[in-house]
Amino acid sequence: MTRLKAVSIVLALAAATALVYGTVGYSSVSAERGVEVSVVGDEQALVGYHAADRTVTAGTTTRLVTVTDRTPVPVTVEVVRIEHGPGVEVTSVSGPGSVGAGKRGVVFGQVTCANETTADVSITVAVHGEGIDATLDGEARTFEVRCLPTPADDGVEEPDEETNESTTSDETTTDGEHRVVA
Repeated sequence: MTRLKAVSIVLALAAATALVYGTVGYSSVSAERGVEVSVVGDEQALVGYHAADRTVTAGTTTRLVTVTDRTPVPVTVEVVRIEHGPGVEVTSVSGPGSVGAGKRGVVFGQVTCANETTADVSITVAVHGEGIDATLDGEARTFEVRCLPTPADDGVEEPDEETNESTTSDETTTDGEHRVVA
């Protein structure tokens, strides 16, 4: 048998085996890729979250959280969860909805309490936009709300000297106290 015949037979057997078992190939590939993400403070983040301790009178609507969009696209902000300590309740929450690129949006809420109370409040917001889907967890951004009860009318009326009629008016003192005066 010549060398050419031997090589031809080996190639014929290889071709027959390939026809029986199929071709050599692959249908999927698995590869590991590394992703590196930097965590920065809210002042430098693409979406900023700012909440500060505050003192409010019960029943008033107040600014709770400011969300800043530092991305090149508008985002939608929605309040996902509100948690508050005992004695303080946050209701009637309204979020900013749509926030334009480079703009700020504010979350407002009505704070109520029966007695002077200080409690921790946390508000979690979700931010959605083109290529953006994030949740800013309020538990990591807790702030303190001091709630003062709504001042009660002391019911004291004194007659007006000129008309001899009883009148009352509201007055706020320089130290922030609210009182009813004649």
